[in-house]
Amino acid sequence: MRRAERAARRRQWREAASQLKQSQAALDRAQYELIREMRAADLSWPAIGRELGERNWEAVYQRFQRLERRFGEHAPADEPPE
Repeated sequence: MRRAERAARRRQWREAASQLKQSQAALDRAQYELIREMRAADLSWPAIGRELGERNWEAVYQRFQRLERRFGEHAPADEPPE
């Protein structure tokens, strides 16, 4: 009986973990699209950071780079200011 309960619990955990991964992927995609939209509207990286509630715009840019590698193509217009 205990073995069956443990197995059922593990299945529930695996299912919950899978759902979290799917949700995180959807959030990542939404954030990527939002940042792309902001860049298309000519917002600077510091302005995007402020809009997203982040203190460090460089962290936002680095996150965008990771999302860009995952979801899109890197465009030269997305380079940070010097």
